[in-house]
Amino acid sequence: EDLLLVVAASSVETSRDRARQFPPRQVVLVTGDRPEIHALAIELGVRCLVVTGGFMPWDSLLQQAATKGVCVITAAQDTASASQLIRFSRPIGAALHGDYLSFGSRTPLREIIHAVQNSHQPLFPVIDEETGRLEGVFSKSDLVEVPR
Repeated sequence: EDLLLVVAASSVETSRDRARQFPPRQVVLVTGDRPEIHALAIELGVRCLVVTGGFMPWDSLLQQAATKGVCVITAAQDTASASQLIRFSRPIGAALHGDYLSFGSRTPLREIIHAVQNSHQPLFPVIDEETGRLEGVFSKSDLVEVPR
C-alpha cells in the first residue's frame, strides 16, 4: 500500500491545504511540537501522525486520535531526520526492477561483453546455473582487463 509523507513545517493553513491534496488515510503527517498541527491531522483523519523531537501530544489530542482512528507515533529525532528515516523504511522490493541482464557462471566472456555493451545497467548478477544462487556481481569496468 502506498502512503504519502507530508511534512507539516509551515503554517496551519499551508499544512491544511497540502494535506487536503491527498486521501487522508494515505497520509503520514510529520511535525514537531505543534499542537495546532496535531489537532489538524486528527481533524483530517490522517493515517498516522508522527510527532518529532521527543515531544508528546496533549492527552486530549491522543484521546481524539484514538476515537478517530489516527495512529500517533512519537520520535526522538528532529523532523528532517525522522522524515528521512520514514522515507528509507520502505521495502526493498519497491526499488527493484524485474527487467535486468544476468549471466550464468559458465557464460563465455565474449558473449557477456557483447550483451552488456549497450546496457545502462550498472551491475550484472552472475547466477550459478545448477543452484540458481547468486555467485557475485560485476560491472562493465570489470571487463576492461580480464585476467586470462
